[in-house]
Amino acid sequence: MAPSTRQQGSVRHTKIRGGVYYLNLRIPPELQSAHSGRTHLVHSLGTQDAREAERKVTLARAELFEALESKQQKASLAAMLDRLHPSYREIFESCGGLEGLIRRYESAVGWLEDARQPPAEVYAPQNSYEAWVEDEADAAHAREIARTEEDARLTGKVLKELGRDVAVPGEPFGLLELAEAYITATDTKKQTGDTYRMVVRRFIELHGDLPLHALTTAHLRAYAEAVLKLPRVTSSKKLRGADIKTAIKIAEAKKLARVGEPTQAVHVSLLKSLTAFAVPEGYLRSDPWHQYRVIKRRTKHSAARNPRSPFAPSDIRSVLAHCATLDLRTVDRWAPLIAAYQGARREEIGQLHGKDIREIDGVWCISITDEDEHQKIKNKASLRTIPLHPAVIRAGFVDFARTRPETGPLFMEPSRWGKPPHELKPDARGRFTERYGKRFSRMLREQLGITDPTLVFHSFRHAWEDAADAANMQQSHRRVLAGRSANGDSQAAYGAGPALPALLESLSKIDPAAG
Repeated sequence: MAPSTRQQGSVRHTKIRGGVYYLNLRIPPELQSAHSGRTHLVHSLGTQDAREAERKVTLARAELFEALESKQQKASLAAMLDRLHPSYREIFESCGGLEGLIRRYESAVGWLEDARQPPAEVYAPQNSYEAWVEDEADAAHAREIARTEEDARLTGKVLKELGRDVAVPGEPFGLLELAEAYITATDTKKQTGDTYRMVVRRFIELHGDLPLHALTTAHLRAYAEAVLKLPRVTSSKKLRGADIKTAIKIAEAKKLARVGEPTQAVHVSLLKSLTAFAVPEGYLRSDPWHQYRVIKRRTKHSAARNPRSPFAPSDIRSVLAHCATLDLRTVDRWAPLIAAYQGARREEIGQLHGKDIREIDGVWCISITDEDEHQKIKNKASLRTIPLHPAVIRAGFVDFARTRPETGPLFMEPSRWGKPPHELKPDARGRFTERYGKRFSRMLREQLGITDPTLVFHSFRHAWEDAADAANMQQSHRRVLAGRSANGDSQAAYGAGPALPALLESLSKIDPAAG
C-alpha cells in the first residue's frame, strides 16, 4: 500500500529519494572540520514515515547542538586557562582537568561537612594518659581540617576563576574580592571597573592571591617597579593574555618599548584606592599602603613627549570640508564640527539625544548630560547646557536635529558592507564612539594625509582652547563652555554662573578654523 500524504509529507532538513527520507542537515561552520570539511549531514533515515523522519531529524539536530556547545565550552575554558594564574594552572593540571578539579573540590567540601558534625557521644577521659591521647587526636583532626579546608579553598578559587559558581570554605578576603566590593559600592563605570580588575590580576600574577592582612608596602613597591618593565603594547599574539612575568621577559628579550610613569601612577593609584576603601568598610584595620609614594625619576622637561597637539586652522578646514560630504545622519558628519566649535569631547558628542538640542529663550543650545541610562560624563563640571556656535547652526545642525526623535541616539553609524546606516549603540564598555574614533584616525592619515601622531580627535579641544585664548575669553565662560572644573578657584562656587546670552556672545567670537 502506498504511504499516505501525511506519511510522505515534507519534513524540514530532509530530501525524499525513492520514497525514503534522507537527512540534509547543515553542519555549523565550527564543526565542519570534525566532519572532514563537509557542510551538510546527508544520509538515509531509513524510513518512509514523516513522523519517524521528524523524530530522527530532531535527534540529529540535538547531537549537533550538543557537539557545538561542547566545543564552545572547551574554547571558553581554554581562553580562561590562558588567563589563569600559574599557581592556579598548576592545581588545575594536577587534577587532570576540569572534571578532576570538580571531584577534588566536592570531595574536600563533603569531608569538611562530615568532619564538623558534632560527635554522637562525648567521652570523658578517665586519666591523664587518655586525656593526652584525646588531645593528640583532636590536634591531628584539627590539622586535617585545616589541610582539607585549604585544599577546598584553593580548588574552589580555581573553579571560580573558571566561571563556576561555587562556595569557597574559609575563603580569605583578597584584592579580587575587595575590588568587586569597591566596584559595587561605588557604582563604578564598566570601563573603570574592568581596569581595576586588570590591575588586581596583574598584582596577583606577581605576588599570588594574598589575603588583605598579608599585604605590605614591599608588595606594592615591587609591583610598581614591575609595571615599568611591562611592554607598552600588548596586542601581539605572544603578549596577548601573557601573565606579568612572561610579558616582562618577552619585552626584555625583544627590547620592546615599555610603559611610562603615568601608567605606573595609574596602577598604584587604583591599588591604593582599594586599601583606602577597605579600612572604613571594615575589611582592614589599617591601610598598609597609605604612606607609599612612587619616587619619580628626574627627567628633562624639554625632552618630554606631548601625546596630543592642537589642530592648526588649516587642518580643521580640511577635516570639516571632507566631513561636509558625508552622510547627513552620521556621527562622522557632525562630530568634528561640534568638537571644533563647541570644544566638546568625542564621547559627549556621540551620546547626544534629539532632546539634547533645544531652544531656550531664543538661544539654540546643546546639553551635555548623563540623564539617560547610557549617557555618561567625565565629572560634575562636564554637566552643562551651552549655546550652539553660530557656525554649527549655519551648517544645518539644528535642522538635522529636528528630524531626529527626541529619545535615543541623535547620530547613526554609516553604511558598511552594504548594510544601511544604523543608530549608534554603546559597546561592551558603554562607549558610543570607539569605532568612530578609529575611523576618524584612518581618515586623517589615509585620506587627508595628516600623519602627525600627536594629532587626534581630542586635538579639536586643544585647538578650541587656543581659539578661546586668542579671543581673550574670560575664564568663567571658558570653564562652563568646555565643561572644565574650577581647579581651586573659590569664586567659581558663587553665583548662578554666566547666562546663555553672555556665553553665546563669548562663543561667537572664536573661530578655530580661521587663520
